[in-house]
Amino acid sequence: MKKKILLISGIILFVAIIAAYVAKVAFVEANKDTDVNLEMSEAEVKDLFNMPQNKDSEGNYEKLTENEMKVFEKYYTFGDVNTDKIIDSNDAQKALEIYTHTILGQNRLQTKGEIFTGDVNKDGELSVDDAQILLNFSVYKPLNPDTTLEYYVANKLYMK
Repeated sequence: MKKKILLISGIILFVAIIAAYVAKVAFVEANKDTDVNLEMSEAEVKDLFNMPQNKDSEGNYEKLTENEMKVFEKYYTFGDVNTDKIIDSNDAQKALEIYTHTILGQNRLQTKGEIFTGDVNKDGELSVDDAQILLNFSVYKPLNPDTTLEYYVANKLYMK
């Protein structure tokens, strides 16, 4: 009887160890988005912001990783392309400048930070459409001071 109890206990322990290992592997896989650390020095954050974003095989910019988004959300403002802490027509101008350099074939990739701050229509890259939305918002905002850029874009107020 003791042998059976020991054998069953051993099997239960073995199954528990395997289950814990599988859970750990699943957790690591789910959270291995990138090795970006949210606690970064100012220099590291700037380096990440200025890192060129890669393109996929079809020529589209790859999506920012979840951790990159978290870092940028912590240190930067969506829509603040020139990073002066104010969303205004200067951001539209900066977005247009970045886009112009990109399309003129100056062999320049948009950076991760530029895409985070400037891709307001969420199509994966900074374009003339983003510059237009930012310009429209800079005119709309003084008349509607409680409206955020996120709300403005989500409700497509720029189309009205």
